[in-house]
Amino acid sequence: MSLIVGFVENEISRRFITDFLLPLNFLLKMVIIRNGSNEKVFKMQFLVFIKRYVWITLSSAVVSLSAFYIFKADSAAYLGLTPILSPAYIKSLLDNKMGIVLLCIVLAFLSGKRAILVGCISIFVAFLLFIGKGKSLKLLLGLGLVGIMIYLLPNRDSISTSQAGNKLSSTIETADIHDVSTLDKLTGGRFAEIESINENMSFLDYVIGKGVGFTYSFKRDSEVVAEDYGNAHFSPISIISKYGLLFFITFSIYIVNAVKGITSKNYAQRFFVLFIVGCMIEYLFAYGIFIDKLLPFALGYVQVSHYIKKNVKPNSKS
Repeated sequence: MSLIVGFVENEISRRFITDFLLPLNFLLKMVIIRNGSNEKVFKMQFLVFIKRYVWITLSSAVVSLSAFYIFKADSAAYLGLTPILSPAYIKSLLDNKMGIVLLCIVLAFLSGKRAILVGCISIFVAFLLFIGKGKSLKLLLGLGLVGIMIYLLPNRDSISTSQAGNKLSSTIETADIHDVSTLDKLTGGRFAEIESINENMSFLDYVIGKGVGFTYSFKRDSEVVAEDYGNAHFSPISIISKYGLLFFITFSIYIVNAVKGITSKNYAQRFFVLFIVGCMIEYLFAYGIFIDKLLPFALGYVQVSHYIKKNVKPNSKS
């Protein structure tokens, strides 16, 4: 539907093509994993891939953030790095490797990306509630130790005046839920993006979307900041504006059903469900849901695990 609406209402452009191909590619990956995950060999290879992926992403995060703070720690330069931390963070939680868990939290803080930090917190809460109930005290003590270490750090003043420190401290000090303008400033214009999109939406647009290739004029304080703005950081409004509420509700139901697998005893399924939880929280603040490389694999794997659990009898042999 969004393709037809976009073809009629919007220009054929690079954005038109990406708005169509990215969700399509995302859904096709899910289908491939869902159909291929029945094979035992495939599952084993996939777990090997996850193990390698975790350590590659964690190593790159350590190297890139260390390099930034070595050369730019005393300046207010924009960090601009978005480390992939949730895979290593989740695997370490499941494997009870508290040292790596604490390292990931420190890296999330030093990245200055509040969405990553909030995503880590949401994963941690989900883990404590549904999986690691007996490990709660040990984890909380570890987090307290990290807080003390950061406070006692000799060069903590340099970190606090860096871009990461400034963003987090200003968020805590000046946030006011009763003042939309303050919240908009703290979130880098996220609220203004939503308001700008809403100005272009009719009731029918909310239902079926304005189609692929939709752009809008981004306004702040009634002044046009940029023309032909394509997305909003708040993923739900981006999805609704292009593909409509029908698509958004269907996709949301799929996500909710996937998250139900968090109580599974299957290691891989637990890993992927926690990853999905973190992604859904993180992508409330950044529109990257259809370009995430691991998310469609996680959704496809969880779906096939649900199917096997539902259809295989307890006494049947695989």
